[in-house]
Amino acid sequence: IILFLLFLMGSTFTMIVHLLVSPFIGILGEQVEKELHTPSFPQHTLAQIAWRTTKRELHKLGYWLVRALGLGIVTLILNFVPLVNLVTPVLWFLFGSWILALQYIDVPADNNGKSFDEVLALMRANRTAVMGFGGVIMAVTSIPVVNLFVIPVAVCGGVVFWVRKIQGETAAT
Repeated sequence: IILFLLFLMGSTFTMIVHLLVSPFIGILGEQVEKELHTPSFPQHTLAQIAWRTTKRELHKLGYWLVRALGLGIVTLILNFVPLVNLVTPVLWFLFGSWILALQYIDVPADNNGKSFDEVLALMRANRTAVMGFGGVIMAVTSIPVVNLFVIPVAVCGGVVFWVRKIQGETAAT
């Protein structure tokens, strides 16, 4: 229960922070992608980026909330089953890894005009790599003080992941 509450508070805090800084995350993502290659996305004004990224963050918040509530109910049920209840922290870690990977892979995907459903399909097609990326972010966010600097580093990592893994594979096919 304590791990669940810590995850819930940390995730909620992260989602609120992302909602507030989403325009700046989009700009950072564009700048990082420009350093890696010549992107094909159109240039946007700050107001356009702010509107687009805020809407996208609200969409991700809804996606997260529905699944977190569902997993919360499963956790409550599993907590009454001896030995099986030991799997709940693993489920929350995996869920958190997926959500954090989505959070940071979605930045360059949004900048490149991919819909939310397209991003989910691309992530599912690269599930192992995505979970590895999200797992690293999840582990780093659990380190006090370091977690304060995770957002910009993870945005940069998400862009590199997008350009090298996702775009690289879709361009090869």
